[in-house]
Amino acid sequence: MYEKIRSLIKRRRFWNFFLFFVGISLFFVGLWQLDLVSSPLVWSQPNYPREVLPGIFLPNQTFYVMCFAAIMISMVIIVVSLWFWD
Repeated sequence: MYEKIRSLIKRRRFWNFFLFFVGISLFFVGLWQLDLVSSPLVWSQPNYPREVLPGIFLPNQTFYVMCFAAIMISMVIIVVSLWFWD
């Protein structure tokens, strides 16, 4: 019985670590992409669509919102992983 509970705790801790690092990674990717969108606007370069994935172009406004959405989703993932931390 003790080994079963111990393995459950180890497995749960793995998912906590996994979700925490996924959240942190998504947060920094969102910040990095937000920097790529904002820097040409700060340096007064022309407003042109961004290539999000190969062959998929989005206007800067849509991409800006997607970056903020990624940052907010990552914050929710981090909070949930820390909420259930053992």
